[in-house]
Amino acid sequence: MQTLIASVALLGLAVAVSSPTSVIAVLVLLSMPSGLRRSYAFVGGWVATIGVIGLFVAFFPTFDFSSSRSTPSRAASIAELALGCFLIAAAVVLQRRPRSSGARKDPVPDWLVRLVGRHWAVALAAGGVMLTYSLTIVAMLEILKANVTTSERLIAVAVFALTSIVTIGAPVACATVAPDRTAARLDGWRTWLTDHTRIIGVILLACVGGLIIAKAIYDLTS
Repeated sequence: MQTLIASVALLGLAVAVSSPTSVIAVLVLLSMPSGLRRSYAFVGGWVATIGVIGLFVAFFPTFDFSSSRSTPSRAASIAELALGCFLIAAAVVLQRRPRSSGARKDPVPDWLVRLVGRHWAVALAAGGVMLTYSLTIVAMLEILKANVTTSERLIAVAVFALTSIVTIGAPVACATVAPDRTAARLDGWRTWLTDHTRIIGVILLACVGGLIIAKAIYDLTS
């Protein structure tokens, strides 16, 4: 169980740091009217989506995950291998994408900003949409492969959810504690992330994808 908790915590942190666009989305929400309410909804939608997926995993039909050589375990490892390759491919595509010229522009889609701007509750759905599903799926497969009880699966899901919101929760916490003193700081974070989103995404996608591939190969050959 300790190994599983460590694995899902690391995957949660990988989710937290591998999606700078989600952090920028939170910073955009905080700059809107009723910004805290919108950002709370965004984080809530993110966690709720993990919770729904986690409930499915926690009560997943019982298969033989007791050995890495069992068919379900090998199938899960193959799925992880495919997802790792997908992340590497995404890093390559992102690196080759032409750089935008002209004025700085937030990487958050304009249509999403317009929708969320209409009502704070739309941010709830936005949080679910912007969740990093590839790494979330890998975390859930790791939980299945651990061959633990339903309650232990739920604990692992909770650990993953909490660690995954470190980066999107940090600006919300700052704005909650000291809203008057953090506006300039949050704007600085937004500017820096906007300028470096591309390189951050490429490096993290490549690193995380490589680690997932290595773990999947290890499980398949052990």
